[in-house]
Amino acid sequence: PQLIEAEAETVGSVETAPSFGVWNRYRATARELGQLDNHMLADIGFVRGDIDWVAEELAVRSFRGTANANSAPRAACAALASV
Repeated sequence: PQLIEAEAETVGSVETAPSFGVWNRYRATARELGQLDNHMLADIGFVRGDIDWVAEELAVRSFRGTANANSAPRAACAALASV
């Protein structure tokens, strides 16, 4: 898959663990989605041809930081302040 290869390039040859993790998560997601029948896939808004793309997107996104990675949750800040 193209995104997994692009993710591996940005990680570099020194850090191979994240790209392996992305690949492994892609395989697991694609396998799980592939076991669903067409009716169940349609219920969640996919067709069988979307499985590779969806699995790849989910795998890559799961290893990226969140959109607001610089801000800590308020409850965690309050707990840290009291320590």
